[in-house]
Parts: sequence; structure tokens; C-alpha cells
Amino acid sequence: SNYGFLKSLQVLSMSHNRISGSIPPEIGNCSSLEALELGSNRLTGHIPVQFSKLSRLKKLDTSHNKLTGEIPDQIGKDSSLESLLLNSNSLSGRIPESLSRLANLTALDLSSNRLNSTIPSSLSRLHSLSYFNVSRNRLEGEIPEALASRFTNPSVFANNRGL
Repeated sequence: SNYGFLKSLQVLSMSHNRISGSIPPEIGNCSSLEALELGSNRLTGHIPVQFSKLSRLKKLDTSHNKLTGEIPDQIGKDSSLESLLLNSNSLSGRIPESLSRLANLTALDLSSNRLNSTIPSSLSRLHSLSYFNVSRNRLEGEIPEALASRFTNPSVFANNRGL
């Protein structure tokens, strides 16, 4: 794939296209990319760690695919991110603490995955966050008080066996 040669590309919107296979890591070389919309396809494999090189990325949407593996810690380096939509996949492991460094994040949707850790209390530092959903996972432990008081609708935490 030649996505890496698209240095001036700002928006890559390929949602709802029945695209299958893995996400090409070369997309991480599209240094001007501000929006990457890959939702509602048939993508498999992992979220490429190379996405951490996308310093201008504001929106990452890989929702409604068949992605597996853990959410890369490196996503926390995408300091411009405003919207991170990873819902409705088969992502597992923990919610990375590094997400708490995304100071501009307004939307975080990790629902309908297989995440099986606790919710990091550091996420309460995301003061711009106005949409948050971790429902339908395998999360455990206490819901951080600062998040529970900001997101009072219980549905955003629902259907986690240990919360």
C-alpha cells in the first residue's frame, strides 16, 4: 500500500465500505492527517502503533469492525485527538493510562469490546471530555468517583461484570 506517500492528505474517510483485512501501518506516515474514519467495515488485526506519529490527528474512528488486541499505549501521544471511537470491536486488555494525556479529547467511546481491566482514575483529568462510554466490556473494580459524577447516566458503564 502507498498511503505513506499521501503526506498532504488531511481526511481519510472510508467508513461503510465493507473493507476487509488489516489497517495498513503506512497510514501512520500521512503526516497531515486530521481525520481517519474507518468505521463500519470488516477490518481485522490490531490498531497500528504507527498512528502515534499522526501529530495532527483530531478524529480516529475504527468503530464497528473486528479489530483485536490491546489499545496501543502510543495512542496517548496523539495530543491533538479530540474524538477517539474504538467501540464495537474485539479489543482486549486494559484501558491505557496514556489516554489521560489527551487533553483535547471530547469523545471517548470504548464500548462493546472485551476490555478487562479497571477504569483508570486518571481519565478524570480529561476536562474537555463530554462523551464517554465504556459499556459492554469486562471491566472490573470501582468506577472513579470523578467520572461517575460527571457521567451520571448509568448506561455508559452498564454491562460490565465487575463494576
